[in-house]
Amino acid sequence: EREAAEINDRIQALGRAYETTLDDAASGTIEIGNAIHAILDPYGRKGAPLELRGNGARVPFSVVSIVGLVLHELAANATKYGAWASDTGSVTVDWNSPEPDETLVIEWRERGGPAIDPDAVAAGTGSAIVDRILRTASGTIERKWNPEGFEAIVSIPLRG
Repeated sequence: EREAAEINDRIQALGRAYETTLDDAASGTIEIGNAIHAILDPYGRKGAPLELRGNGARVPFSVVSIVGLVLHELAANATKYGAWASDTGSVTVDWNSPEPDETLVIEWRERGGPAIDPDAVAAGTGSAIVDRILRTASGTIERKWNPEGFEAIVSIPLRG
């Protein structure tokens, strides 16, 4: 039952991402910040401290699925194990793409959460899904378990 709920959550995250970008998709590119806001806003509305910052990067519409699944998994882990598992925790998400057709970089930073066991989080199904989907897009994720909180840097090459 828990697995079914987690799959449903993933599908809903993708739906939110697509819903906000459909009008923009006809041009072939989207402002990725709109999708990021749609994916993560439900967490902010639940009272989880969330700061979203970005540079207005436009990316191919095909990147929405990748970003949606990756950010949903990071948010789910923050809720279960990380910053949002604590009353004092917060998450900051920053994104940028310096030039069209280069690389979209998303930085995820958690602060104020409990101590994290990197082995428990890295070995989870969600982490495996993130690794696989990024690999199919020639993307990467760098995970860091720092004393002040978990950080991830996601890089997704953009193809014009």
